[in-house]
Amino acid sequence: MSAALLVSLAACSSLKDDSAPPDGLDCTKTVNGGGDSQTLANALAGAPLGSCVVVVSQTYTGNFVVPAGVTLVSAQGSRAKFTSTDASAPAITLQGGLRSAIQGLDVTSAADTGIAVRGGPARLSDVGVSGAKSAAVAALCGDDTCHDGAHSLTLDDVHLVGNDTGLWTSGEDITMTGGEASWNTSKGLTGGNGVVALAGAHVTLDGTAVSNNDQIGILFDGKGGTTGDLKSVTVDANGGRGVWAQGLVGTIDAPALTIEGASALTNNKIVGLGAVGSHGIIFVGGKIQNSIAAPIVTDLGSTEQVGDGFGFFGQTGDVKLDTVDVSGNSRAAGLIDNPTNVIIFVGGKVDPGASGLKIVVQNLVERRDLDLDRARLQRSERLGRRSFALKLLEALSAKATLRACPERRTAQSLSSRGREYDGRRALLRRPDARHRRRPQIPPDRGARRGLDGGRVFGREARLG
Repeated sequence: MSAALLVSLAACSSLKDDSAPPDGLDCTKTVNGGGDSQTLANALAGAPLGSCVVVVSQTYTGNFVVPAGVTLVSAQGSRAKFTSTDASAPAITLQGGLRSAIQGLDVTSAADTGIAVRGGPARLSDVGVSGAKSAAVAALCGDDTCHDGAHSLTLDDVHLVGNDTGLWTSGEDITMTGGEASWNTSKGLTGGNGVVALAGAHVTLDGTAVSNNDQIGILFDGKGGTTGDLKSVTVDANGGRGVWAQGLVGTIDAPALTIEGASALTNNKIVGLGAVGSHGIIFVGGKIQNSIAAPIVTDLGSTEQVGDGFGFFGQTGDVKLDTVDVSGNSRAAGLIDNPTNVIIFVGGKVDPGASGLKIVVQNLVERRDLDLDRARLQRSERLGRRSFALKLLEALSAKATLRACPERRTAQSLSSRGREYDGRRALLRRPDARHRRRPQIPPDRGARRGLDGGRVFGREARLG
C-alpha cells in the first residue's frame, strides 16, 4: 500500500473519529456511528443507556434499531440519510424510553415504514421522511402506560412529505409541533392520508401543515377512546376531506376533538370538517373555506358533486362551532344529516358559495318543521327517544339559511313538507318537478375501507 493511500485512509478515519453531536444535546456518552451501515448497526447494538450514536453525511441502507434510551443524531454540520430495501421492516425502529430520540436526519425511499416508534417516551426532532412505501412515521402503544403522561411521542419540526401515509398512530400519545404531513399519495385503498389516529391515540397538532394529500388530511377513528387537539393547524387542498372524525366519544364539556387558534380548513375536496357517529367536537375561531366539489357515489347509484364546508352525519351531536368563518364552499356551507343531542353555532360567519345554500338540515328523527326564533332556531319538542336542538346565536340568528327536509318517504310527503328558511322570515318554496320525483337531499351511505380494518364512512348528501 502506498504512503499516499495510507495518508488518505488515515484522514478519513480521523474525520469519523472527530464527529461530535450538535451543541446542547445531552449525552452521557458519544458513540461513533461510522460511515457505513454495518458499523452503524454494531454501534447501535452496543450503545449504552443515555448515549448518542452520531452519524455523518452518508447514506445508510438497512433496517436499524435504536435501543431504548439512546439518541441517533447527525454530527454537528452533517445530515445523514437513511433508506431501506427490505419491505418486511421499517428503515429505523425507535424503542421508546427516557432519552430515546432521533435528530437531524432524513429517511428517503424506505421500502416499508420510514420510522417506527414503539412505546414511549420518545422524540423526533428536525427529521424528514419522504418516499416511504408505507407510513412515514408509525407510532404504536398498546398497554396501560400509553396515556400516563410519561410515555408520549414528541415530534418537533418533522416533515412527512410524499409517502404512502404521513403520520399513523395506534394508541400512542403524540404531540407534533410545527412540521408538516403533506403530498402523501397511494395506489392502495388505505393510504394517501396525512395523519391517521386510531385505537385510543391522543394526538395534538400545533402549528402543523397537513396539505395536498391524496385522501383525508386528518382522520380520527374513535374506537378505543381516540382524541385530538388541533391548534392553529393548516389543513389545505386534501383530496378526500380535510378533517374527518368517526365514532368519537365526548361531550361539549369534555370534547373528543378540539380545533382552536387560527386553524384553517381550506380548499379541501368533499368537506372541510366532517363527522359520522361522533360526539364532542369543538371548533373555536378559525375558518372553513372554499371546499371543492368532487364526485361522490350516492345511495341512489348516481355520482354527484359534493363540496360542503362541514358535514355532520349518522347521529353526530354535541358539536359547537364558535366564531368560525364558514364561507366560499362549493355546495352548502354546512350539512346536518340525522343529528342527535345538540349542535350549537355561536357568532362567526356563514355565507353560501355559488349554490346559494348555507346550512342544510335533513333526516330528523320526526318529520316536523323547524321553529324559527330571532335568538335561536331549535326543535320545539322532544323527538322520540332522542332530542335534537340547533341553536343559532348572535350573528348567525339573522344569517343562517336552513333547508329542512323530511326523511325519505314519498314524493307527496316531500312536496308538502320541504321548506327553506332564510334570515328573519320563513319562505315556503314549492318543490320543482325534480323534487317531486325524488328526495331533495338523499344521503350517500357508501363507505370506504379504513386503515384499521373498519370503515371510513362518507355519508355526504345529494342535492336534487
